[in-house]
Amino acid sequence: MSEAARALRALFPEPVVALTAAEGRDAWLHPEEAACIVRAGAKRRREFSAGRSAARRALAQLGVADFALLADADRVPRWPEGVVGSISHCDGCCAVAVARRGPILSLGLDVERAEPLEDELAARICTPRERERTRALAPPAGVDWGKLVFSAKESAYKCYFPLARTMLGFQDMEIEFSPDASRFNARLLLESAPDAGGARRFEGRAAWSRDFVFTGVVLGAPPP
Repeated sequence: MSEAARALRALFPEPVVALTAAEGRDAWLHPEEAACIVRAGAKRRREFSAGRSAARRALAQLGVADFALLADADRVPRWPEGVVGSISHCDGCCAVAVARRGPILSLGLDVERAEPLEDELAARICTPRERERTRALAPPAGVDWGKLVFSAKESAYKCYFPLARTMLGFQDMEIEFSPDASRFNARLLLESAPDAGGARRFEGRAAWSRDFVFTGVVLGAPPP
């Protein structure tokens, strides 16, 4: 198992199937999937193909075979009935996570290059409290806080949006990391934003390899 695959596996509990795939030549696509990118450029085709190929392998582990993974009007993947999932791309890596719906209502996944976030971007993405907290913590080896906060917001949003169908800005959600950066909480700041499955706070995990940063969020079903 590669270093990136081990980092991804560390994010999710056992019911979740999580896989990585390197970008390469176009993988086989269902005709309906291929129609979605008929006008796309080469880079988009590689990302889309890698994502659908990884999703097909992950779904097979749930017993779902030969499924055409299309997207809805909001560009959210339409997973098979009874399945939740998330796909993420960055330069050189694609990752996917899927699970049976039930105990898990939604999940979000993000992968980024393990490169520092530019100061200008960090100022736009991080809230003042996030910047204050991370300045007080030693940066974890191999990754900077700005990139971790950015990725955490991406994965939390991917978990949130399929349930709430509401767009959020980076300042509408706040992240608080554990000192070792392995876990974080994401909290909705925008009071007008609806909750997601009754939740306004989301718990996530982070892990990284030499080249990539991974974050994942799982929203469990509330107790009956």
